[in-house]
Amino acid sequence: VLKKEVTPFGNSAKVGCPKRHLGKKAYLVVCKE
Repeated sequence: VLKKEVTPFGNSAKVGCPKRHLGKKAYLVVCKE
């Protein structure tokens, strides 16, 4: 489980993760805080 902050990326947004997860399927859960 990773906990990351969404950051701006051009006109969109991104969440960074380690390269060891490259090519794997990931699910993003957005929490209202």
